[in-house]
Amino acid sequence: MGTLLAYPKFKAWDYSGNVLSGGKLYSYLAGTTTAKATYSDRSCSSANANPVVLDANGEATVFLSGTYKFVLKDSSDNTMWTLDNVEGMEQGYGTQQSLTYAASISVNMYAGNVCYIAVTNSTAFTIANPTNTTNGRTLTFIIYNSSGDNPGDISWGTNYVTTNKYVGAPPNGKYRIITFMVRGGKLYEVSDMITD
Repeated sequence: MGTLLAYPKFKAWDYSGNVLSGGKLYSYLAGTTTAKATYSDRSCSSANANPVVLDANGEATVFLSGTYKFVLKDSSDNTMWTLDNVEGMEQGYGTQQSLTYAASISVNMYAGNVCYIAVTNSTAFTIANPTNTTNGRTLTFIIYNSSGDNPGDISWGTNYVTTNKYVGAPPNGKYRIITFMVRGGKLYEVSDMITD
């Protein structure tokens, strides 16, 4: 059974924070330049093209089987980044934890890598650097705004690397779902969306 590269879809941006429409995600055996298939379904029965070409929203459905090296390029074949020894979310790894909304929010990845935060007022908050990180793992925040207002800014710990200059809380009644991948002690943003 395949594991998902990012939740709910793989998404990428350029260095200016624009979605990487037409971007290309190349997949290889970890540590090599030998092509390795990714898949469009959880059963890994339908291989994606390699590279996977991102849609107009900079998105693609990418399931993994094992460990990979990824190279992301823009539509003109300029390399955006390379990540090696990447695994998707494994069975039992997609555990959700509810985090307490406060001025500073602590995250322990042993407790789960899908973190739910209910924003209940308009106070700005900080999401602290997580503890117990593992290279190649993803960390997803599902942030729901039930405050009746537009909340203050989200500040991120120094180990988070966001592609957008501003990653704020969602408008009232909406969710923001943002996923990071752990690599070398840093957490790199791999997808971000606002939804109902």
